[in-house]
Amino acid sequence: MFPRQSSEEGLVDAKGWICTALLLVGASGCITTSETAWIHAGKTTRDEIVERYGVPDLTVITQEGETVTYRGRSFFAPSTALNIPTAQVGPRGEIMTRMEPINPGLRSTAALERMPLRPLRLRYDGRGIVQEVLP
Repeated sequence: MFPRQSSEEGLVDAKGWICTALLLVGASGCITTSETAWIHAGKTTRDEIVERYGVPDLTVITQEGETVTYRGRSFFAPSTALNIPTAQVGPRGEIMTRMEPINPGLRSTAALERMPLRPLRLRYDGRGIVQEVLP
């Protein structure tokens, strides 16, 4: 099926494939964690998180502290474009209609761009310091 190679050539080829696979796996991990890599338990404050991501979508306060949830941009991305018909009076008094796109989310486009791509849950202590990044 494959051309025959000497054992030395095959070993070099296999090492190349293994290195390539490890590089791709490592790079994919960096892409998914880079958005939250700056958050450090015991150091990062609530104010820093809010400055970067905006107000959380859900906040739960318990005796252990405060847990916040950001749904992430992927939650708010519409699967299809939504349009509504609008009507207005034209220059000669006739009624003109046209379709206008709408954003179904409650957040502005600028606020969505600041949010993490994937959902994010954090637990703060009573002083507003991040204690844990939750799965």
